[in-house]
Amino acid sequence: MMKDTELENFPEKLAIADAAAQLYVAQNGSFTLHEVAGKVDINVGELFQYFSDQQEIMYFYYASLVTRYRLMIDEIEEFSSFTLSEKLSNFAYASFDMMQEREEFVSQTFESYILNSCKKTEYEQKIEELFSEFFEKDTGKSASSDLVINKCSLRLFRKKYLHLVKFWLYDESEDKEVTIELTDKVTGLIEEALYTSVVDRSFDLAKFLFSNDIISQKVPLWEKLTTSFEIR
Repeated sequence: MMKDTELENFPEKLAIADAAAQLYVAQNGSFTLHEVAGKVDINVGELFQYFSDQQEIMYFYYASLVTRYRLMIDEIEEFSSFTLSEKLSNFAYASFDMMQEREEFVSQTFESYILNSCKKTEYEQKIEELFSEFFEKDTGKSASSDLVINKCSLRLFRKKYLHLVKFWLYDESEDKEVTIELTDKVTGLIEEALYTSVVDRSFDLAKFLFSNDIISQKVPLWEKLTTSFEIR
């Protein structure tokens, strides 16, 4: 869920970030705050009400992608009925479309500002929060999938998504069709892993074994089952 502060002056800040992205590309990565302010027809004093420096503007461009996406899904009445795979792929496709608006800027800055960032960016944090909401609100997941959805798994899913973006940037196939196919396969695999009942049954088995003290007992059938598996 979006915080009220996220939408505060969002159109103005988005316009500034977009102007900076255009100047970055046009001027080989060099631009001044005065130039950005002039491009959006405000004075530099007004710009400082929204951003303190160039870096903050650059990082906001990426963070704004998630905010823009949240505003999009607010307009999709049936979004809540989407499967997990559909939600994840919808976010990926929408973000590709938004990035395509400034693809040259993204291709020049994504790795340095996001993939190789020394610390987790606001953009990455927003991605994890979005994914967390997708998982928490999904009704089709297995009961025990909540046990594997934690900070570590969310970080893993976020990293997989970011590398998917990198793949999209370098994809030279027609209409990025290879990226689209890869996205479908990755999101489908995540859904299958969380929807499957195998994890549930594993926990049920473990509970049965411990509650009946079978593991510690010399039960012939149990010994036969366990010794039949070779540890590699």
